[in-house]
Amino acid sequence: MSLTFPTAALNLPSGLTVIPNGFVRPSFVTTYAFDEAATASTTFQAEYNTEAYILAVVSPGLGLTYFVTDKATPTLAVYDGTDWQYYEGV
Repeated sequence: MSLTFPTAALNLPSGLTVIPNGFVRPSFVTTYAFDEAATASTTFQAEYNTEAYILAVVSPGLGLTYFVTDKATPTLAVYDGTDWQYYEGV
């Protein structure tokens, strides 16, 4: 048994990225959203705090997200530009 390779030039990876689970993913010249390195702007982030602290935040940014620590059920608080929206059971 033998392996046959095409004679045409193949696209070679321009780099390798190791993702958190240890899987190695090749990167090609054209990158897509999942190929980009994770940064603060591309990674979901939520802070932990009490509801009283969250309500006292001055000028929260749109989409600011907190995990509310003093609720009986797991709750996310997300600022929608006008008010805090609460998502329970997350």
